[in-house]
Amino acid sequence: MGVLPLLLIAFAARAPSQARVYHIGNSVTDTIGFANLKRMSKDSGKDYTYGRQVIPGAPLEWLWQHPQDGFTEQPFGYPKKAFTDFTWDVITLQPFDRQLDSDLEMIKNYVELSQAKSPNARILIYQRWPRKGKDGALDYPSAWMRKYTGGWDGTNETRDYFAKLFSAVTKALPKRKFELVPVGEVFLALDRELKKSRLVSNSPTGKSTGPKAIGDLYIDGIHQSPLGSFAVGVTFYTWIFQVSPKTLKLDHNPYGQFTVEA
Repeated sequence: MGVLPLLLIAFAARAPSQARVYHIGNSVTDTIGFANLKRMSKDSGKDYTYGRQVIPGAPLEWLWQHPQDGFTEQPFGYPKKAFTDFTWDVITLQPFDRQLDSDLEMIKNYVELSQAKSPNARILIYQRWPRKGKDGALDYPSAWMRKYTGGWDGTNETRDYFAKLFSAVTKALPKRKFELVPVGEVFLALDRELKKSRLVSNSPTGKSTGPKAIGDLYIDGIHQSPLGSFAVGVTFYTWIFQVSPKTLKLDHNPYGQFTVEA
């Protein structure tokens, strides 16, 4: 039996029917589409309850240093209240625009804050995607596969950066449960598939768009269209609930209706 079937069997054996999830990040974290994910989860027989602290454009360091700023969800509020007054099954953290030492330190801070009330929470590190270049171009495989240099050259948003960060975190905090939510890898796979087929987004106006590469899903240098947000939401659904995306019920997809053309 191959690795993927074994993974899906393992997921199914421990798949929770409900999850309380707290998200920390910026507009890239908002790309998950919390309300859409909640509706999609409910339609698929899952109960997703979420809290968040989101500050647009903010790295984890800024979020940690501004504990009373940004957008939240009631009754949970900001992390200090949310982590001391409530228990969480999952905590997601989105590294952004900092180097490894900073992200590692901030992740350690949030894990320590959650330790008393949620010592068994799964800590999900959000492996996001690289930005487009200043000219608006994006060769996704080339951008994603670069080696992390430790410099301000964009390599802190690559596969290698997140692998190194994940390794550092698991070594620093071996008693906690860390997972990497592989959105960057999902986008790499989507880039390959889009170059072979044509995904079509049907809008209420009757117009259709046919992206030919993952960069066509970006609405600017980093943010995602509804189709890109759907890909992010499905990835988080799969990781939060530890099930195959094939379990989704998408008769009324809250992210939009998408079809494939050969």
